[in-house]
Order: sequence, then C-alpha cells, then structure tokens
Amino acid sequence: MDLELTLESHRERLYRWLTALTSDPHGAEDLTQETLVEAWKNRHKLVDIAGVEYWLNAIAYHTFQRWRRTQSNETTRITDLHDEIAEIALEHDELVDLLDQAMELLPPQTRAMLVTHYLEGLPQAKIAQHFQMNENAVGVGLHRGKLRLRE
Repeated sequence: MDLELTLESHRERLYRWLTALTSDPHGAEDLTQETLVEAWKNRHKLVDIAGVEYWLNAIAYHTFQRWRRTQSNETTRITDLHDEIAEIALEHDELVDLLDQAMELLPPQTRAMLVTHYLEGLPQAKIAQHFQMNENAVGVGLHRGKLRLRE
C-alpha cells in the first residue's frame, strides 16, 4: 500500500483525537496537517507499515505538546499584558487625581484659562476677549499656571 494514502487514511481519526485534546477544531486541523507533514518528512524512520497508527499517534502527541507549550506562553504574555495595562490605568488615575488636586490650588481665573485653552481648545485671543484681558496677559497667565502645576 502507498504510504501517502495510508497517512491520508488516518487524517480523520487524528483530527478527532486532536480536537478532543485541544478543544479547538481549527487548532486541531492545523495540528493534524502538521502531524501528517512531519510524518511524511520522517517516513524513512517508519520501519514497519503495520505500526503506522502508533507512529502517527506519537508524532501527533509531540505536535500537540509543542502547541500546548506555545499556547501556555501566549496565555502568560496576555496575562502579563493585562497586568501592565491595569498598572498603566492605575497610574493614569493617580495622575488625574494629582492634576485635579493641583488645579484646585490655582487661582480660579488661572484655572479657568488653563481649562479653556488646553481642554476646550480655545485660542488665546478668544480667552482674552472672554476675560477682558489682552492676549499677552493671557499668555503669561497660561505660562505661570503651567509652572505652578509642575510645582
């Protein structure tokens, strides 16, 4: 019997077994294909065609083990990334709280100018009109406000 046909005749059985091991039909299809490719590449190692089923099972199991280690590493990377994102969010929240506290320490007009310019995006000319000031005074107020926030 032709080895290629023999290997192909085991495809469905390998797929079912690997699906049971992985609980992932798409992953099992990939692993089945990898198993058959590896078997074909190593066909010179098959000494008795009668033992082809056991030989394929061993190849499939080793292929599954490699896949499982990769999945475990991927899960670890995802967990690490999740922890890092949570830490960044916490740092962000802490910074927001600190900024809110610092803003409360500023004079009300300086605070209003900073919010109007940096959060609402109004140009200095519009802020000057609103506060009935000249543009240079608004520029100085914004600069001094930022310096106070840094302190």
